[in-house]
Amino acid sequence: MIYALKLLVVVFTVGCIAQYLFRNAFRDIFSPVEYKRAWTLLLLGVVASYLCKLPVVFLVVVAVIAIYGANAVGRGPAGKVAVFLLMVVALPPIRLSLGGFGSINYVLSLDPPRMLALVLLGWAAIELASMKAVPRAMRFFWIDIFVVGYQVLRIALVMPHSTFTTLARLLVETTLDILLPYFVITRSLRSLADLRFAAGHLLVGLAFAASVGVAELALQHNLYSGLQTIYDMRWQLTYVLMRGGMIRVQSDTPQPIILAFMMLFGIGLWYWLLNAQWRRPAVAALFATFTLTLVATFSRGPWLAAGLIMVALFAMRRMSVSVFRIFLIVAVLAAVGLKLGNADTAVMSSLSALFGSSETDISSIEYRRQLLDTSLALIKQSPWLGVPNYAAQMQALKQGEGIIDLVNSYLAIMLDAGIIGLALYLFPFLMVIHRLLSALRQREESGIEKRSRFAMAMIALTIGCLFAIFTASSWGIMPLLLTLLLAFSMAWLGMSPEERNSSEVSVEVEDPVQTARRLAHQLSIGARVS
Repeated sequence: MIYALKLLVVVFTVGCIAQYLFRNAFRDIFSPVEYKRAWTLLLLGVVASYLCKLPVVFLVVVAVIAIYGANAVGRGPAGKVAVFLLMVVALPPIRLSLGGFGSINYVLSLDPPRMLALVLLGWAAIELASMKAVPRAMRFFWIDIFVVGYQVLRIALVMPHSTFTTLARLLVETTLDILLPYFVITRSLRSLADLRFAAGHLLVGLAFAASVGVAELALQHNLYSGLQTIYDMRWQLTYVLMRGGMIRVQSDTPQPIILAFMMLFGIGLWYWLLNAQWRRPAVAALFATFTLTLVATFSRGPWLAAGLIMVALFAMRRMSVSVFRIFLIVAVLAAVGLKLGNADTAVMSSLSALFGSSETDISSIEYRRQLLDTSLALIKQSPWLGVPNYAAQMQALKQGEGIIDLVNSYLAIMLDAGIIGLALYLFPFLMVIHRLLSALRQREESGIEKRSRFAMAMIALTIGCLFAIFTASSWGIMPLLLTLLLAFSMAWLGMSPEERNSSEVSVEVEDPVQTARRLAHQLSIGARVS
């Protein structure tokens, strides 16, 4: 108990400092009362994490805090979504396996995201069902079909090899993890104000997680992994992960790469909500916190994804929408061509030179290459609907922990559901990118010189996240965050053009010709001065 109190004091202090430092960054999103309330709910969750000691007690307390917060926030379903997003990224992965009976080992694994989805999003879904539908500028039908279709295909493919209990559990988990968040968020965020309010709460939760990451870097000690001893459970095989003699920070997540994925979201939301005020010290400090935590996770894939996000944002500021679309297609085709031409060996050698600081790091990069080649060979045997019992054919890739770490989400999807499953999974993201680009082009054709910051942020973030899961398994909170990419974008696209642009800060796009002339003029001035 003394150990738990020590950790609590440190984390609670970090949260209080972060609340004070970032208060001016959020002043255009929240009123002082709303900002204080958000941090109060978050810190109540921190206290519960360290003092409850039993998973069942912790989850019950989380549910009570969530219900209290939803009542305090108000705003109907949108308020419940905001509290859900705030807490879901700020609570540790303490889970409870609900026991079965007879030969059934367990019925359901319940963790904070699922408890919050059950309590808050279930409540919001009931409210939405009783509310009058609001006309939308865009229909959700085809996106909905693909989102549901992929989950239905997954369940159908495991049906011949699974028991009724396993299928029922998979259905409940899929509903709580993916379907319920997607449908509630897309239908409840009906105005730009609601969307900013919900995304602002998510940004507060990410700011807290990033602040804890910075504290772990400074202290060289993980502040949440000790909860495994307190709750007598394990969510990672190694308590402390190191790279290059430095601890890999992971904050309230079970693995550094999940924290790194969250930081990508923090950077993307920061660009949309706060970049217009980047000269404000608190806003710059928040971006620095996200960036430093991302670096301190020592997760190579998210590092490259962050660079890709920056490149995409820069390109969208300098290119027309049509040129950027072509640029994006050419980049994807070039990446596929590199693999088909076996040029990935040179790429892997370059990555080893850049990021391989030890034999372990280099072997990790090489493991990914071997996994990719082995998986593709298996997929060729059954390309359309996946490979049944593929793990039995990949025993040579078992790691020291006795597991086959599928460190590529696309491989996992194709092995489970084949090319058809991968198409169903990717189509919603591709359609959202297409429609966001079309929204930008409509503004361009209307003579509006400024581009939507939201559309640019979501396009770049989607591109970056889709690249990041090429280098990592999608687990923990990552599937929910990927669902949020779709849900936020669909909610925004469902608004009328007037509503989208009513109070959004936009980005002025400079003509490439004007950019070249301006740079040439500056160079000529510099030459004359010298």
